[in-house]
Parts: sequence; C-alpha cells; structure tokens
Amino acid sequence: MGVCSSTKKRLIVRQTSSLKLSPIHKENPLLNNKNNLTSKFIESKLEKKDSDLNLLPTDLQKNMAIISDESIFEREKRMVVILVSCNIDNPSQLVLINVDLASSNFGKIICRLSLPLPGEELYSLACVKNTHSLLHSETEDLQQQNNQQFTLIVPVPSHSRIYVLKLMDSTLTNGSENGSLKKQQQQTNSDNSAITTNIRIQKCITREELSRWDLGAPLSVCSNNALRSNALPLLLVTAVDRYGHCKGDLLRLDRRTFCPIDRRKRSITSDDRESSINSGYSTFSNSAGISLESNTTTITTNSFGTNSSGQQNFKFPMFGGTLAINLRNGVVFSTEWGNLDQIFKQKPSLNPNLGSQNLNGNNEEQNTIYGCGINVWEMRRRKLIQTIRLNPAEGGLWPVCIRMLHHSELTHGFVCTSIGSSIFHLHKCTRTGQFKADKIVSFSSVIIGPTNWPGNCPEVPAFLTDMVISMDDLNLYVCSAFHGFIAQLDISDPFRPSLTQKVFLGGIIYRCLGISELGKMPINKSTSIQRSYNTEQIKLAGKIFEGGPCRLQLSLDGRRLFISNSFLRNWDQHFFPKLAESGSSIALVHIDPSGVKPMKVDKDFGIHFDTNETKNNGNINLNGNKLFGFYARDMRFLGEN
Repeated sequence: MGVCSSTKKRLIVRQTSSLKLSPIHKENPLLNNKNNLTSKFIESKLEKKDSDLNLLPTDLQKNMAIISDESIFEREKRMVVILVSCNIDNPSQLVLINVDLASSNFGKIICRLSLPLPGEELYSLACVKNTHSLLHSETEDLQQQNNQQFTLIVPVPSHSRIYVLKLMDSTLTNGSENGSLKKQQQQTNSDNSAITTNIRIQKCITREELSRWDLGAPLSVCSNNALRSNALPLLLVTAVDRYGHCKGDLLRLDRRTFCPIDRRKRSITSDDRESSINSGYSTFSNSAGISLESNTTTITTNSFGTNSSGQQNFKFPMFGGTLAINLRNGVVFSTEWGNLDQIFKQKPSLNPNLGSQNLNGNNEEQNTIYGCGINVWEMRRRKLIQTIRLNPAEGGLWPVCIRMLHHSELTHGFVCTSIGSSIFHLHKCTRTGQFKADKIVSFSSVIIGPTNWPGNCPEVPAFLTDMVISMDDLNLYVCSAFHGFIAQLDISDPFRPSLTQKVFLGGIIYRCLGISELGKMPINKSTSIQRSYNTEQIKLAGKIFEGGPCRLQLSLDGRRLFISNSFLRNWDQHFFPKLAESGSSIALVHIDPSGVKPMKVDKDFGIHFDTNETKNNGNINLNGNKLFGFYARDMRFLGEN
C-alpha cells in the first residue's frame, strides 16, 4: 500500500477495500441495449499498491464532497472566445461574450478585437489575472481597478507568434496603445454605457524573438486556474525549432513583463538532427532505460548530457502538443501532436502509416504525421525526465488533450487521443517512481458501408478532440467530433471509470447515413446504427448545429457545459464543408451534478458566428461591408470571483 504524505487518518479514495480489481463496466448503465454499445472499458492490470496517489486525508475528502454545491460558486458572467476566420484572407478575432442570465444582453458580444495578420490559426487561450499589481496599489480605487484587469495569452502556431492581450474597463484605466498596433479595430457593446470593456494588444512576441531560443510554433498554453495567482509559472509548448523542424519544447514567460525568460542554448548540429529523426528525440542522452508495458513504453531520460567540448546538450521530444501542470510533484506533462505542417496545412488523413512507432522495434518507415508520446518535464528547470510512448496499434495515436485532477493532493491525469479514440489514465507508480499511462476507455469505430464520406478509411472513428474535468474531480466530459456525442464518465475511481451519460450534438454519422433535414432514416440503412446514434439534426435558436462538438468549457459548479464546433481550419473544411458557409456556433448543455436528471441540450440557446451576425449580435458588422463567418475554438471564463 502506498504511503500518504499527511500524518492524519488515511482513507482510500474512490476504490473498494479489496485489492483484487473487478472487471470494468462493459455496458452503458443508462442504455442496456447491446446495439448501443459504442465504447469499451479496459480492465486495469494494476493493483492499488502500484500507486500511492489514491490516498487522501479524511478532512480533505469531506471538503471534496461538498464542492459541487452551487451556493459556493458565483455563476459565470463573461466568456472569452477565439474566433478563426473561415476565409484565410481575413484576420482572426477574440470576442468577449455576455453569459450572464440576469443580463438583458445575454449571449451577445460585449467587445471584440481583430488580430493584425490575416489567416492566423489559433488553438488555445489562457486567462491570467493581474494579481501582482495588487501589491503596489496605494488606494482602494487602484486596487479595484487592478481587480478588473485580465491578461490573455494567445499563441499562434501558424505564424510563430504569441499575443499578450489586456482586457480592462476603459472608465477605470486609460492604457496607451502599443506603437503601430493603434490601428487595431475595437468595437464594444455593454449593458452599462458608463463602463465600456475593451481588449487591446499589450505585447507581441514575434517569430524572430522566439528563434533566439531555437523555438517556434507555440501551440498551447497552460490554462490552469492557478495561473490567476503566482503559484505556477506561465508555460507554453512549442512544436518546432528556429528552422521549422519538429521539436517539442517548453517556453516560460515572465508573469510581469511577459517576456521569455528561458535563455538556455538550444543549438542542434546536423548530426544531432539526423540522430533525432532516427530516435524520435532532438538529442541523445547518456543514459536511457526502456521498459515495455502492455499499452505503453516508458523511457527514462537524462536530459542533461555533456559533449566532447564540455558543453551541455539538452534533450527534447520530437513533437509538441498540449500541456498540464502537476504542482504536487513539480512536473509538467506535454503531449505529442505530430508534424504541425502536415496537420495544419495538408489534407487530413485518418489512416497514417504507423511505421517505427510500433512496439516491436522493427525498422520500418517512420510515421511523420502524428505523435504518440506523453512527455514529463521537471517544472523548475524545464528539463525532460521521462517519456511515455503510447501504443499506436491500441489507440495511442495523436494524444490531443491532457487534463489533471484539480485537487493538489492527487496526481491523476487523463489523456485522450484523436485518431486512436481512446482515453488513458496517467498516474505515478510507487515502486518505480515513474509515471504510467494505462488505456481505460476505447470508443469503437463505426462501419457505415460504402458512402461518400470524406474520410480515407471504411470506418468512422470517434475522433476525440477535447475533455474537461469537474471541479469536484468526480466527472470527466469528453467530446467526439465525428460521432457527435458528449460523454460523461464517472472517475471517482480513476483506475476504473464508468460511462454514465451521453448526449448527441451534431457529428458526421447522420450525414453519412443519408439523413435529410427532417431527420428521417432511409429504410435500406443499418438499423443498429440508428439505435446507437441520434440521427436528428439539432437546431439551436432556430439554426442547425453544423459540425460536431470539438471544444468544451465547464462552469465552476459543473452544471453548464459550453460546446463549440471547430477543431482546425483544414479539418473543418474537409470533413464539415457546410461549417465554413454557415459559421460556427456555441451550444449549451445542462448537467445535473447529482446524476438524477440526464444531460440536456438547451435548444433555445445558441451563439452563432455566421455571415448574418448583424441580426444575431446587436448590429455588429464584422469587416465593413464584407461579411464572413468564423470558427469558434477555445473558450475561457474570466473568473471574476
């Protein structure tokens, strides 16, 4: 049995008292129909003694039991959304939306900001509260002013830039514009005309500045809630080096000046480049231990080697991706997306060559598109200490999202894969001190027969794109862009999750089955698929929800789930061509934390970013007389509370 660091009474959390693991649920407990089984739960081969991270003091467990109470949370009021232009010749935008039900302008845009360059591909967003300025406030008015300021960190992987945006009240502060960025377009619309909220560009970290540290293509930024304090560093994951070659790395920004402070030497010779292609790393280490598992390969690395001249060589993963921070162990986890040039610009492929990424060690052609690794970094020095290789043949291809539990005393995380359509449980092993990733959920592909669907394979995968964890760490929500569902998983026992609910919203299945606008099923199609999937097209506020659920944002009390329907521009244009014509939408799903009532899509709620935005968003014109739609991506609550 693992040892808890606390001296208080120990309690085994979220597991039974028996050391023998029972088989995982293989049915949907809500739908006891064999035809409705679209996911498989994998029986864990680990015992409790393999991990000490499921031990929690009794008093902390009591606090977690009441965290789902709605009374302790203030309902969200404002939400920032990334909008990527459907037309590559037009600039992307950031908008602030009113999501306060008590407001008369609920669902309308408060303010917007157009980015300077056209065609920028945005994926992630982080909101940082300016808490450091409170230490220098001399009056209560200044303190109240600083409380209303937020900083938005927006990486742009397509142009190798990082925007630092400031969101503030114009009546409380009169910040100066930044040089040539004065010409940026800002349009506002607020409930109170005396207080106008606006967004401006405070700083832009360009490609040239990133290349000084051999970095490029910043893909994602840590969106942990602790970023509103000084507890965690402000970290980003980059995906290429200065020459555009694949290389995953971490970049740290100063929380006050938002300048890069990681100034390590990152020069890589041609010999090292050739070695990295063969090994999957940017440089070699002096020591490496490899141990084979059933679904993963664990590689323990020593990131700091010494070459013949006595200079330090740093070891880096082959690809960059998304990241998550675990403060208890002082580590940072990052996933490996793959070759961003192939993913962002080339025709999407669902049937790539696995090549040398299999676990048999055969020298076959290497997969140059998608990654299958989870990297563990030391947070303080940002050095790579471990790499976990997921088995591509068992659902480990393209780990697109990673989430950690919110409780600081628990070190459990979850990783979902897009091509593999699986969920892996990330935890630390007591006996070895290394992190492990075990497959716990697998969503099966659907064989739809000969159709004209745009995929290059006969089966339609679930294609998981995002997931979120409730604040009480009891439920995990994952969305499938192709199958069109949002699934709720009970992760009270992270080793053995169970599927509790599903709600369908869009997707590609109904279109492949030949569903008309009225939602009628052709007689010659498979009836089992009809029973397993909702074949009706959902309308939100009178408009059809095109595409599938791609990005999620959960309210603090766990009762409302906001969903957007855009993943990446070239993927949206290939698999959902109508989405570019109609524009993206944001949907709302109501959730009962107690689990008594099922999840329900609010059909009266819908925020649409289409060409007819003059009608939908308070007479706001997008670009003069030129109207075009947007893809809605990442969403973040400002978190005034």
